[in-house]
Amino acid sequence: MQRSRLRLRRPLATLLIALSFVCSAAGDVLVLRDGRRIEGRITLESAALVRIRTSLAELEFPRSQVESIERTKSKAEEFRERWAAAREAGEFHELGLWCEERRMRKEARKCMRRAVELDPRHAPAQRWLGKVEYEGEWVTPEERDRRMAAAREAEMRERGLVRFEDRWVTPQERRHLERGEVLVEGRWVPFAQAQRARGLEEYEGEWLASEVALARRAAARVAEASGAPFASVENAQALLAGPVPPALLEHTARGLLAGRTWFDGALGAEPGLGIFGGRLAEFYLFSESSEPFVASVPHFATLTDRLPGNWAESAARVHGFWLPHPHPMSSARRWHRDENGLIGHCYHHWGHLLLNRLAYDGRLLPPWYDEGFASLMEFRIHGRNAVFCRSFLVVTSGTSAGASTAFHYDPKDIREGRWRELVVEALDTGHALGFDRIAAKQFSELSLVDVAVSMAILEWLESLGPEAFGAFHARLLGAAPKAPARVIERASERHARYDAAFAAAAGEGFDHRRADRAWRAWFRAR
Repeated sequence: MQRSRLRLRRPLATLLIALSFVCSAAGDVLVLRDGRRIEGRITLESAALVRIRTSLAELEFPRSQVESIERTKSKAEEFRERWAAAREAGEFHELGLWCEERRMRKEARKCMRRAVELDPRHAPAQRWLGKVEYEGEWVTPEERDRRMAAAREAEMRERGLVRFEDRWVTPQERRHLERGEVLVEGRWVPFAQAQRARGLEEYEGEWLASEVALARRAAARVAEASGAPFASVENAQALLAGPVPPALLEHTARGLLAGRTWFDGALGAEPGLGIFGGRLAEFYLFSESSEPFVASVPHFATLTDRLPGNWAESAARVHGFWLPHPHPMSSARRWHRDENGLIGHCYHHWGHLLLNRLAYDGRLLPPWYDEGFASLMEFRIHGRNAVFCRSFLVVTSGTSAGASTAFHYDPKDIREGRWRELVVEALDTGHALGFDRIAAKQFSELSLVDVAVSMAILEWLESLGPEAFGAFHARLLGAAPKAPARVIERASERHARYDAAFAAAAGEGFDHRRADRAWRAWFRAR
């Protein structure tokens, strides 16, 4: 018994500290001579001691330590007195607010309910209870919404409308809608037709922008042909896919956007997908494993009727290839080179695709121009040249323009982006061929020096402005031989072709000889 009493009466200091954080419901306050105030209920008062019960424990103090006793009402006692005295709705509402301030939630609700019993139109009490006014009556929000829905339904049916899913339509409209038709410019047409009219296509149950859906569908077919799982990314210009890390695709995709910006500025081309017939270009990247790349080649051979019969066999032996028709696409593999080689191959193909698709009419561009521009594109995007195309098919016959005398250089200089230094050395030593000799060469005859010189000529054209460069391209393409030929073999015809192109770019009377002198002087003076 004594041990129990000791547990009840914990050390006084500890209790007093705790009491400073407790708000007791009792109404008495014991004021000690040292200034402390203890709230609770006085249970014993004598000449010798005073006992007070708090929310934590019952405490005793010698009478000599007590300064005074303040007897006050508890919250519950005051509430009972005010409740008994209240008569009107406003008084009960005011008492409810008083209870709410003292966290007497149960009593506050009791007051508000009594207020609306006395006055059903007492708005503050009704709102406190969560009610809303609807057509002169206070109801729950749920009841209001139910009544509004019922009223709207009655109104719609009175107007002769019927419900279809979550909207009201005429009976005739519902018949069309139930057949899956939608209204387009006053005509009811099948939903799929309406979506396509908006420029959308369905792919795997989702309606996408037509260029995206077409590219994804094409990539799925390539993945199936390759037998490898593909990752893919897409941007405003191209879809990139292949059995390679997504980060590699995303990095390459950013470079393609940068290259397109340069292309549009250099040649004054219209932005957007018009150059590709409204489709996204497709880039397929393959890892060092050859099997998926080789397995996909026969599929690409079926996409166009403009390839020779042995194309697939030859394409399977190279690092990559590109096709401008019927839609622009590129395929490249890492194979025995590093990742930068694969990325550069994509940028190189980007130059081929953009240049060949500009005003595309089925004819092919001259090798020096085509290869020089693709190399310049690769350089402009990431400052190096890892790729130079070599023709694996001879599609025309004729006399070769011949090769320059031996010129020793380190191909690494070009790979590291030092092609301009190579051109300067070739000019200084007389190994930079005259323009016509380069213009007469097939793809298989172009040397790295020839390609570097071609890049220099194109930079000179770029310096003349986008209108000049664009005019040169249009005139050159307009006089191109019928595909698959790329080079006009007869010198006189070739000269006339380039004389007209350079005149369109640089002014009347600016023939290919004058252009050859002009680009050299400009390049030396840079």
